[in-house]
Amino acid sequence: MTDQYRAPKWYPLDMAGSIFPAARSRGWNETCRVGVLLKEEADPARLRQALAALRPRYPSFFVGVRQGFFWYYLEPMDNTDVVYPERGYPCRPMELFSKSAPTIRVYYDRRRVSIEFSHLVADGGGILVFLQALLARYLALGGVEFPADSGLPELAGPPCPGELADSYREFGGKRGAKPKGSRPAYQYRAPGITSRSCTGRCPWRISCPSSRRAA
Repeated sequence: MTDQYRAPKWYPLDMAGSIFPAARSRGWNETCRVGVLLKEEADPARLRQALAALRPRYPSFFVGVRQGFFWYYLEPMDNTDVVYPERGYPCRPMELFSKSAPTIRVYYDRRRVSIEFSHLVADGGGILVFLQALLARYLALGGVEFPADSGLPELAGPPCPGELADSYREFGGKRGAKPKGSRPAYQYRAPGITSRSCTGRCPWRISCPSSRRAA
């Protein structure tokens, strides 16, 4: 199946990701960050090897933004040399249109490993899956074995079609599938405070039985 898969020459931005290249400014930063604390100091060489091994499995993370005639799109990049020692302040702006570096960075500082990425590439859930895959590959290179039912993401083979799909077009909007109804979250009501509809400035009526008895 791996031999039959052909990586595309470009990826379209999904509905949510298309907002970021056009709306970014000096006062607004779309860089996000997640990290993990290891039990031992991180090995930079093994971390670079683990990241490079994930490039065929997660190609949509190693991309740069390009501007077409009518829209922006993502161009795959082969560069995986984006592992750096921690320096400066976190979540510095990404060079989205860089010709050499993809929109993802990996930092290490003693036992801490962090990933910074542009929000147009993935949301928080997607980057957590990528972080799990990176750590699993890193630990496997160090001799750690995982059981088959460990629940870890796939580390080999081609990317799943759903990972490259525009989920907003499928599930969002009026024509998409609607989420099932759920009960509202529990709301604690303090004794003596009741809500009511009100056209005035205060939407609350406070009654204090002890005060009335004292009066």
